[in-house]
Amino acid sequence: MSPRRQAAALAAPAVAILGGVAVAPVLFAAWLSLHRSILVFHEQRFAGLSNYRFLLGDERFWSALGTTAYFTAVAVAAELLLGLPVAVLLQRGLIEHSIVQQRISMIQHDKSIFDLNIVSQRR
Repeated sequence: MSPRRQAAALAAPAVAILGGVAVAPVLFAAWLSLHRSILVFHEQRFAGLSNYRFLLGDERFWSALGTTAYFTAVAVAAELLLGLPVAVLLQRGLIEHSIVQQRISMIQHDKSIFDLNIVSQRR
């Protein structure tokens, strides 16, 4: 077996799992968006692009899209402003990789505790 075929054979299971986990839900969501489905009345019919036409005229959709765009822009800008200086300091050797890894671990741990507190307060 050639190295190229062996590499393809070894990668095939990962590609299949990725297809099932990532691509299949996107295709299902696209198919579902073309249908009108009311679970209470067991109604399901093909709607075509009418769902999209409805969204283009809906103020709530545009408000949600604006909120999402704003949140994305702020999050990306904050991550860039915080991450770029750390990357430069790491590249120049001014701070140790182990220190950054420790800080990231602490942030993840604190976030997990914070999330658990929020979940426990909702119950």
